[in-house]
Amino acid sequence: MPVRRLAPADAPVYRALMLDAYARHPEAFTSTVAEREPLPLAWWEARLPEGDSPGSLTVGAFDAQGALVGAAGLLFETRERWRHKATLFGMVVETAARGAGLGRALVDALLAAARARHGLRTVQLTVTRGNAAAQRLYEAAGFRVYGVEPMAVAQGEGFLDKLHMACDLQAPRVPPAGGVGLARIHHAAIICSDYARSRRFYTDVLGLPVVAEHHRAARDSWKLDLALPDGSQVELFSFPDPPPRPSRPEAQGLRHLAFAVADLDASVRALHAAGVATEAVRVDEYTGRRFTFFADPDGLPLELYEDAVGGLLSNR
Repeated sequence: MPVRRLAPADAPVYRALMLDAYARHPEAFTSTVAEREPLPLAWWEARLPEGDSPGSLTVGAFDAQGALVGAAGLLFETRERWRHKATLFGMVVETAARGAGLGRALVDALLAAARARHGLRTVQLTVTRGNAAAQRLYEAAGFRVYGVEPMAVAQGEGFLDKLHMACDLQAPRVPPAGGVGLARIHHAAIICSDYARSRRFYTDVLGLPVVAEHHRAARDSWKLDLALPDGSQVELFSFPDPPPRPSRPEAQGLRHLAFAVADLDASVRALHAAGVATEAVRVDEYTGRRFTFFADPDGLPLELYEDAVGGLLSNR
């Protein structure tokens, strides 16, 4: 299921999703239906600002029919000595959409955006004590508990405690014994023949958010940094008259670029709707996972590999 940044035009469906979550899972949220339902649509639109450096950022997950089934946001601190912090808020995945990895996809998308924001060092959140599934999901994404707030939220005649968790965006990773400390693939670099055409393909068709874009006048070259939810990036370059690199027949060197997706069928339908052809879906004989190939505007082989992870979440 695709995940993208929400805009003011998404406010009506975002409002409906959140009000339903407040009603169904009051133990998971600080906000209530009574507080939020009377607020005008303009208030919800303001929670979905546009621009390169917004005060907050909200992402949403959509099902195959285009319905919003999950959302989560980041609130960026503005005070001088707090600007290194952001708060993850309003996380929800509809019950019917759980189990497809959407919770993790939403968290990963926000952490990728956080890592791409200059000066940001830590993302914090709270989760209701006893919500073990949500806590495990956050811990798998890199969050750690640093405190417990007793009686944090009133619930009926009693109170609920909240766990305070944080993710250090620059936390050092211990290299494996005998290795050189490789942690993950940071980026894949692609040289294109037509910058405008390839930019539209990777941003509009594949939906990769722009981290940064620079024109290097001395080299007559564009460099576009695009984010993936796990924090890795695709770098798109243009150069004057680059020689073509054949993809067929297959030769030595790097073979193709593969993207993990939670719902292969939905991703294939989205590509077809955008006029992008795909090969027949195949099954990896070793892992049992399904995959398919397509190509970018220059014929670079790209793969979609179905790699769903479990996840369920609702918080604050």
